[in-house]
Amino acid sequence: MGKFKYKLSEAGGVLKPKDVDPALIKRLEAQYGPVDMEHDFFSDNLKTYFKTTYVNPETGAVDSKIIKLASFGESLEKLHSTLEALKALAATPEGKTDKKVIETLVKVRDAFNGFRTYLRKYYPDQYEAIKNQLDEISTVGGGAGQAGFTSGTEGENYATPKAFKYKIKKQQLKEADFNVDSFIKDLNIPNPALSDWVRKRVEAFDTLERQLNQLVPLLQQAKKETIKNYTQKPSFAVIYGTDLAQEYLNDIIELFKQPQ
Repeated sequence: MGKFKYKLSEAGGVLKPKDVDPALIKRLEAQYGPVDMEHDFFSDNLKTYFKTTYVNPETGAVDSKIIKLASFGESLEKLHSTLEALKALAATPEGKTDKKVIETLVKVRDAFNGFRTYLRKYYPDQYEAIKNQLDEISTVGGGAGQAGFTSGTEGENYATPKAFKYKIKKQQLKEADFNVDSFIKDLNIPNPALSDWVRKRVEAFDTLERQLNQLVPLLQQAKKETIKNYTQKPSFAVIYGTDLAQEYLNDIIELFKQPQ
């Protein structure tokens, strides 16, 4: 924090309190006291809050306290840079067959996506301010196919999904008969790390299905609780965050409409 004198008439590239999300104003007031809607202002990237401490009635000069705000965009950029570095490493001959490299790449990717979700849930004002940036960077998400692997000859670049030329029996792909152990065995992948990777990617769908099955009764119960609450006392209160849930589900639906 610091102090400086500033003439509002010289302000450029700034935002007034009325131009930013009310959620941000509310959070700042809880931490720093009332926001002066007339004289306080923000940098246009929302990285700095200029809180008015004194306005000269004659000159209009403003004494402001400089408050640095959390830079979520910068944090995302650094996560993105880390992810890109790991993608480059995973594209090297050594990286393609190194299980630890792939595992780390997946963890960083998941951390990036998890941080994005966290911002959207707990800092909606900051999320909206950098939404375009988030949407652009989020395209790096995905599995091994998005991890910087490139297609090549079978054997050398067998980390690439399209590099597989194994023949799979049609009956193996029938949901009722499918057995992941048999599937992996028949693939006969020479690289143990890659074999384990493929197994986990396939088994993840069973995990997702179990989680969705858990969700349905929770939704039914939440609906009952909501009806009960509004029956007892109608209000504008939000009992469950259905709007946010719908946004998440829309993202999930888009995620599975086509391979990444």
